[in-house]
Amino acid sequence: MRPGDAGGRAGEPDAAPVKELDRAVIRRLRRELVRSTYVDGAAAMRDVSRIALFAAVPRAAREHLAVRREVITDLNRARSTRPDAAGVQHAGESSPVKLATRLHDILLLNAAWLAILSAGLTMPVPRKDGHTLLPIEDWALVSGIATGLVLALLVWLEPYRTSTRWWPIGGWPASLTLGFGIYWIFVGVSIPWRWEPNPDDAVAVYSGMALVALSGVGAVFLWRRARVDDRAALDREMQVAPELIDRSDVPEYLRRMDDWWRRVDDRTTPDERALIASAGVVVLAELRRGGFLTEHEERAVLRDGRASIWAEPRP
Repeated sequence: MRPGDAGGRAGEPDAAPVKELDRAVIRRLRRELVRSTYVDGAAAMRDVSRIALFAAVPRAAREHLAVRREVITDLNRARSTRPDAAGVQHAGESSPVKLATRLHDILLLNAAWLAILSAGLTMPVPRKDGHTLLPIEDWALVSGIATGLVLALLVWLEPYRTSTRWWPIGGWPASLTLGFGIYWIFVGVSIPWRWEPNPDDAVAVYSGMALVALSGVGAVFLWRRARVDDRAALDREMQVAPELIDRSDVPEYLRRMDDWWRRVDDRTTPDERALIASAGVVVLAELRRGGFLTEHEERAVLRDGRASIWAEPRP
């Protein structure tokens, strides 16, 4: 598949794309470009096909992630059962990397809703009397306990967060954890102003208030850890499969992933392939504007199709 074949006669550099890219494709494409780091133009060129494919066919990105996890898990399992496993230098000894599974993807997504709902049980809702939907005296303690449990879930998920499917698409940056922390602190400290004091319920209400606010403080500390994890994850993007226990398994990992890439054309429809080609043209234009390619190099790539590298990306 050649990005240069996107329209007109094959190999004509000035050809217009046969498929007009909608906003969703453009948004995914630019998001991938923004978060990508290249050491030179050659490295950027090797990434054109990946960006074009994942932007044009989102299910391909999900399939790639599933296969990648399967390959890494299989290699790590095989490595851990080998007789020489005790002498292996684990990646986690210098840079802890935990490979997320679909369970972590699901839990992290639901954690966002739980983070909002747990503390929001006693928040005011649009009602004529201005009262909360659930009585504070009955639900403050429940809200505090629930918020504490959500914080515990986030702490447990943090080592996996940057390897979930959400992190690469900007779905859960470290700043989101900070946002939840600020939200919880606000909800907790505002309870006394939204509750008519009653000595019979004071212990439960103030305990709930303290739990919600302290969970917020805990989330702020977790955010500090998350920022470090984000920076480490960005640094690891310059490595191939950093989750592998033994770096000597990298060639086998690349071989298996290259097999997946070689079957891309078989798993996509003609319309999808045309969309991928059009996306490739846009990626090349963005790389030229970013200074990775000259206009002459861009035209040469469109002419001979050198951007069509169906293989697992290398640094």
